[in-house]
Amino acid sequence: MLSAKGQGQQAEFLFECGLELAREQLNQKTEGECLYSLSHTAILLGDPHRALIRAEQAREIFRARTDCIGEASVATLLAAAHTLLGHFKQAEKLHQSGILLARAWQVPLIEAAHLANLGILRTRELAQQEQGLADLYRALALFQEQADAEGAAQTLKLLASVALGRQQQEEALEYLQQALGLAPGLKGLRVRIHFLLGEVYASLGLKEESLRHRGRAFACLFPSKASLFEMLFEDHEVALAEARARGDKREEAGQLLFLARRQADAPDLRGYLALFEQALALYRELGDLERLSAQLVELGRGLALFRPGRVRDKRARALGYWRAGRAFRRQYEENREITELDRVFSFLYPASLSNNDEEEEFQRALVRWGEKAFQRAWRASEEYYTTYMASLAPRKQ
Repeated sequence: MLSAKGQGQQAEFLFECGLELAREQLNQKTEGECLYSLSHTAILLGDPHRALIRAEQAREIFRARTDCIGEASVATLLAAAHTLLGHFKQAEKLHQSGILLARAWQVPLIEAAHLANLGILRTRELAQQEQGLADLYRALALFQEQADAEGAAQTLKLLASVALGRQQQEEALEYLQQALGLAPGLKGLRVRIHFLLGEVYASLGLKEESLRHRGRAFACLFPSKASLFEMLFEDHEVALAEARARGDKREEAGQLLFLARRQADAPDLRGYLALFEQALALYRELGDLERLSAQLVELGRGLALFRPGRVRDKRARALGYWRAGRAFRRQYEENREITELDRVFSFLYPASLSNNDEEEEFQRALVRWGEKAFQRAWRASEEYYTTYMASLAPRKQ
């Protein structure tokens, strides 16, 4: 798991500890498994020499225990290490021997892994295009027969890269779309698929499509900043129409907010406010106090503090949104169940769960506008404030 998450050094240390314990206890089975994992980790870390040594040690143990399945499996690592070292013929022989062992012991997934790696080796390094493609198609069929979605998606990606190398962009697109449908929960694979889709669309001269897929790849890599990348690369008009067609109100609200923020710097704020208010209406309808409060605070604070010269006639509205957002946030915090994680988070970051900083921002608005203007806006904001407070009064969350 650590290896897959890019924490190779930590994984290597843990496997080394496991190997030492297995040798102390004369447990050959665990020793072979640790050596296999160390070889795999070394490949991920880009050290084929170490991977080769560990894989050969693992193979000796598997042979001593007459574990033909383990031997067939470790042959994939031996072949991968030889491929990285440029020993292509040796890698080919290892894949062929691994395929025979996997067939003899009826382990189709190991056979499929060898076929996929052999196929890409032949197409890229050995100039055996047709034979390599046949290997890849056979691997894909085996993964599909075994209902291995990840293996099938990986093989489709390999087929797409071969097709792209042969300037067969339409075929590459078809493979990649199929792969994307098989990999909804496979973050690392989705990243590579989106990047490859970006490359294919770029070769077709479709710049916007290329940028969109590269943006999705970055969003997969950095989920905490996904909204930023989506905002930069997504076609929100199309996404909004699709959300409405599906009846997905939460997604519709999100797309409306993206479209609103694009108009935040327009000379006239009417379009910005209209889109924002549509999104707020959807959150009210959904009874989502958390999102409603956050967006009301964002809108009110943004209008009051960052656009003071452009909202003289909208000051009351801004304060009304802001007041309602804060009130809804308090209501949400009072009603929700506080988990242990929340308590830890509030201990580490106490300001993040309080409204104290917003009191200071109210004071900033008061100073910026002047006390009389602020008080007039506050009294006039009562209408917006009461309207929003009444909108969820009958509901409980």
